[in-house]
Amino acid sequence: MDPHSFLAEFRAAGALHRIEPAGAPPQWLVTTYREARQVLTDPRMSKRSDAAGLEPGWLINGSRSDAQPEYLLTLDPPEHTRLRKLVMRSFTGARIEGLRPRATHMAQELLDAVKARGGGDLVDDFALVFPLGVICELLGVPRQDGAEFHAWSNTIVAPIAGVEMESAFTDMTAYLRTLVSAKRADPGDDLLSGLITDVTDDKLTDDELVGMAFLLLIAGHSTTAAMIASATLKLMRRPHLLATLRDDPGQIPSAVEEFIRQDSPVQVTTERFATATTTIGDVQIARGDMVIVALNSANRDAARFSMPDEFDLSRDTSGHLGWGFGIHRCVGAPLARLEAQIALRALIEVIPNVEFEQLDTAIQWLPGLLVHGPAHLPVRYRSPEPTSVGR
Repeated sequence: MDPHSFLAEFRAAGALHRIEPAGAPPQWLVTTYREARQVLTDPRMSKRSDAAGLEPGWLINGSRSDAQPEYLLTLDPPEHTRLRKLVMRSFTGARIEGLRPRATHMAQELLDAVKARGGGDLVDDFALVFPLGVICELLGVPRQDGAEFHAWSNTIVAPIAGVEMESAFTDMTAYLRTLVSAKRADPGDDLLSGLITDVTDDKLTDDELVGMAFLLLIAGHSTTAAMIASATLKLMRRPHLLATLRDDPGQIPSAVEEFIRQDSPVQVTTERFATATTTIGDVQIARGDMVIVALNSANRDAARFSMPDEFDLSRDTSGHLGWGFGIHRCVGAPLARLEAQIALRALIEVIPNVEFEQLDTAIQWLPGLLVHGPAHLPVRYRSPEPTSVGR
């Protein structure tokens, strides 16, 4: 289901809402902008359940996992500070910008294939495979292994824990460990090789490299795919916006930020745990309670953004929480922006010539709490009429 009407009711009822899942720590869902920023910057909110006096490994779906690798989203300072600094040393703007020519060609190639077949699914055939191809290129992962990563990623961000999730954690970690060993023996010019061959004294260990690759592959694939799919649906539903961007592609970067503000692909943050009794807004949170921020609710808080449910290309989107906030702000945001901008530039030339049967009917949305976006966008492609030239 589309969560916005549901979240609006929660937001109107209060800033925080208590949830008591059976057999799991109590949870608080934060739905308003001010309180969301407070949680995202409060050092008493730890990413580790054991720092709050609980068993390690608690997740937002109410289960525990010992198979999940450690990475930036599971760490607090000073470990988080060190890892983020090391990664940003290689994950530079120049490296990301260097992907633009190949990524642009990749996007056009995928959409050309849709046109040649007379249609397809703009999620399965484009929104999913495009960012997966880019992140594999960045990390030096063979593209033929992309299908496995897609399956593991879907299982890991799924709403229900169990044997399949544990297996996905284990299988993906084992694959990445083998990949790191191979690149240590024979490095290339990709990001993972760059992290391995960093000549400074402080280097990432193999476990840290695996965790970093895990984060970038999961976050750089599922969330970017959902973002592109949501933007595609909005463009198909808003011919005026589509025409505006076709006439003035220079507005695409602003459109991307408004897409993210209004429909963040990361619906809620991953878990945080109160390490001490804490007051958020006017609600007292006990030590050991889990706190989750509903980003798609905070970004539609009328106390922060005027007429928040309206898509406004001229809006000042600064301060939106679609990329997160604070020390855990998305490390891959520059890459996701690049991918979204390239995808939209390609899509605005294709969408005028597609027909989507479900445009005015119920959309099937991705299941689960973490990632938000349409699951499928099946279309038929019709070739544009040739332009006649007067004499």
